[in-house]
Amino acid sequence: MADGLSIRAGELPVVLPDGAARGLVRPSSDLPGGEGEERDGASERERIPLPDRPTLGEIFPTHARDAGWVRFLLAQATPDRPLLWVQERMAILEAGRIHPPGLGDGNLPLIHVCAADTPKLLWVMEEALRCSALSGVVGEAWGEHARLDFTATRRLAFAAEAHGVPCWLVRLGAGAANLSGARWRWRVESRPSGPNPYNMKAPGPSRLALDLFRARGRAPGQWEWVDEEGARKDAGHLAAAPVDRALAQDRERAWRRAS
Repeated sequence: MADGLSIRAGELPVVLPDGAARGLVRPSSDLPGGEGEERDGASERERIPLPDRPTLGEIFPTHARDAGWVRFLLAQATPDRPLLWVQERMAILEAGRIHPPGLGDGNLPLIHVCAADTPKLLWVMEEALRCSALSGVVGEAWGEHARLDFTATRRLAFAAEAHGVPCWLVRLGAGAANLSGARWRWRVESRPSGPNPYNMKAPGPSRLALDLFRARGRAPGQWEWVDEEGARKDAGHLAAAPVDRALAQDRERAWRRAS
């Protein structure tokens, strides 16, 4: 899922660390000018920041039923060992149960656990982080439970760092981001998909707006990620193809007529 990246910010090449999926990334916070403007030469490289060691990261989807964050999370996971995915009961009722065949190429070894409530979710995640046989632990929590406080998240962060198992806590249905011990905190929002170069009525590559509003050791920033891998798995050489503006406008008009 991570071999051969072809990513660029506007006209500048962008790379993700190992374990990330192919896609186009535009760091909007770093490129305030027009799209595709060169800055200090075309060879300058940009990176989406990711932790350099296993720790706890929080993801805040802008809507409970917006599942675009799943692709961003899986881009950081390694498929060589099982991934433990814990879902709170209310998260399943409100946002849906995870469907393993729909994750990436379907080859990700997955262990699914349904927790009755937030305290049990946190307990399962902390216990699982002590198992080095896992590639990571994902927890989907619902709402703003009183137990989702600084102490609980700090315990998860310490467990992940002590045992070398990355952890992601997904805050579904949460409002404002409260005090947390998570080292990395993201807001993720799905954008309208890009144009399909072969059929204007078909969806193109999915797009995500990434907002890193807290991180240890780096400044916050915002990016737009265009997931080319999810749209064209067999056309890696087209990953950086320019978007036809007229085609995008035709597709938008088709959407309006259909609605």
